[in-house]
Amino acid sequence: MPINPWNRLLKHKYISVNNISISTYSKIEKNKPLAVLFHGFGGNYFGLTPLAHELSCKYSILIVELPSHGKSSIANLNHTILLNTFYISLINTIKKEFIDPKIIIAHSFGCFIAKNNAISKKIPTVLICPVHTPSSSFLKGMLLSQKSSLFMVLSNIPILSPFKALFLQKRWSLQAFINIFKNIFYCQNSIKQLLSQQNLIDIALKKDIFFNNYVKLVINGKSDNTIDKNKKELSKKLFKHANIVDLKGGHLLPMESPKEITKIIINYF
Repeated sequence: MPINPWNRLLKHKYISVNNISISTYSKIEKNKPLAVLFHGFGGNYFGLTPLAHELSCKYSILIVELPSHGKSSIANLNHTILLNTFYISLINTIKKEFIDPKIIIAHSFGCFIAKNNAISKKIPTVLICPVHTPSSSFLKGMLLSQKSSLFMVLSNIPILSPFKALFLQKRWSLQAFINIFKNIFYCQNSIKQLLSQQNLIDIALKKDIFFNNYVKLVINGKSDNTIDKNKKELSKKLFKHANIVDLKGGHLLPMESPKEITKIIINYF
């Protein structure tokens, strides 16, 4: 089934996690194990639909919109302890509201949540483009967003969407461009959401947050400009229990290379 009609089959549902209303999109199919997907900073469910569509050949799908993103309610989870507590409660709620997750797949900022030791020990976890060591340009941008609310808001106005798409795309194909452009255009956040997301930047910039994890698979983009190129080898030390795969593309791999990611995941698990 093509992606557009498949997207229309996704069922939207709110679940309550620690008194936070969390928006989810699902396509649960009998006899298919559940894959739970988490998007990155400033994103929403839409950016993961190209990957979810490909994964649906083997898995039931559940895409979770993080607090202060998409249709989820505003929540101030600006500390790793709060984030870990939320994540454990979220997985337990998913088990009650849907079915037990058999694999967790996270992209970008979602990796800071999904690397949780207690969960990744029990449920196979895949991280896509984890920003474990930010590049200098990415770090400067994030620090400026953290310090200036005005910059945080102005840098996310819709008129900049085409330029962001051109800057972020590293693997050139018409479908990849369409995926990235549509995601950025449709993923516009309110000022209230942006200011709440601003509180998460401190977590995204923490050092050594990925040490001592039990993640099973890490997929990096070879041209990911959010990562310090001199520190890419650090992946092997940080993710000791993981198989590490470098894939052609940039930071938006789920939109650039969904077929390749799906093939890697299915072959590995």
